[in-house]
Amino acid sequence: MKLSDYIAEQRGRAKALADKANVSPSTIGRIAKGELMPSREKAEAIAAASDGAVSIPEVYGFEAAA
Repeated sequence: MKLSDYIAEQRGRAKALADKANVSPSTIGRIAKGELMPSREKAEAIAAASDGAVSIPEVYGFEAAA
């Protein structure tokens, strides 16, 4: 699931995800909108914080492999 879809599913998810990944909510929002390219480390942290719902490629905006 794309990061933007993940955080759109329910209000407040961006803040909770940001807290768990140790990044700011605004950074999560900018990454989800494609305005900011995260470092590999941040992408890994975000993917891990989503408990597997968002893969590393999906953090970067790519579709999941079928």
